[in-house]
Parts: sequence; C-alpha cells; structure tokens
Amino acid sequence: MKKYLIPIIIIFVFLGCSRNNGPSYFTPISYNEVYDIIINNDEKFCIIDVRDEAGFNAGHLRGAIHVDVENLVDYLKTSDLCKNKNIIIYCFIGYRSSHAIRILNNAGYRNIFLMGGITNWTHQDVIERN
Repeated sequence: MKKYLIPIIIIFVFLGCSRNNGPSYFTPISYNEVYDIIINNDEKFCIIDVRDEAGFNAGHLRGAIHVDVENLVDYLKTSDLCKNKNIIIYCFIGYRSSHAIRILNNAGYRNIFLMGGITNWTHQDVIERN
C-alpha cells in the first residue's frame, strides 16, 4: 500500500496545481529591450510592477504602474488596464509576474511581455524611488 501512496499524492498535487490555469500567453522580453522602451518613451508599451507597495517604493522602473498582484483581479474590474497597449510585467524575482500573467490571460489579455524579476536590473538611470 505504501508504494502506491507517493505516486497517488504526486498525481493529486499535479492535477490540483494545473487546474483552471490554461495556457499562458506571453512573450519573454530582455532587460535591454525594456531599457530601450523606457529611454525612447515608447507609448505602445505599458510597464506594470506587480510587487507589494514597499517593493515598488524601494525602486521601480520609470513610468511603471503599480498594481500589487494580490489586488490585480479587483483592479481589472474597475480599469481597462493598458487594454490597447503591449504590457510589460515585472516583479522582484519572477513569481508574482507569472501569477499576474495568468490573471491577465484569464481577463482576455494576450499582448503581454514578461521581463520577470528586477533583481538583475543594471540600468540605474531609469530607477525611481518614492
């Protein structure tokens, strides 16, 4: 009986984690591409920082909109968040970004670019602090 327990647990964990997520629609984008977008003030893009308020205030990309991923579902109910723009998502290390992409995909967004985490960002000239 014990030898069957672990495979059964793994199957349930896998099914539980994959339920209702569906495919994720996003395009990876590099730090240098994002930097060029910021420097050139490319209005076809909208940059969203999905960290908590403390993380955002500690330092965020110039022009970034702050929407904590924990509040993103409610925010989308009252806002057409960058609806007609390409959306660049980032957080601290990438976990919140991937969660935000799933939320945005479920809301119908497909024009999403994933920068991931800001931890390796090197262009300090476009960092703002509150």
